[in-house]
Amino acid sequence: DGIRDYVYKPKKSFKKSEPGTPDFCVAVSSPVDKVPPLTELQSLTTNYSKLGIPVKVAIFEGQNVSFLSIEPFQMHSAGLLNQHPNEGV
Repeated sequence: DGIRDYVYKPKKSFKKSEPGTPDFCVAVSSPVDKVPPLTELQSLTTNYSKLGIPVKVAIFEGQNVSFLSIEPFQMHSAGLLNQHPNEGV
């Protein structure tokens, strides 16, 4: 299970006791841990998209960090993913 953190862009009105809606959620991973399983990514994107919070996966390798933006998706019973509605075949 990757660490999940909320990220807030700098705002003058930010209060730690009342942070408001995060700008995005980050699931942290390393190349050894691999990206979280599809079922976990689906759960994350489904839950956070209802709140209007984008999900990103941060993969750390030494001093390098790669970010992946994950869009909400659905899985068929066969495990195949539905295409994002804005993408062609």
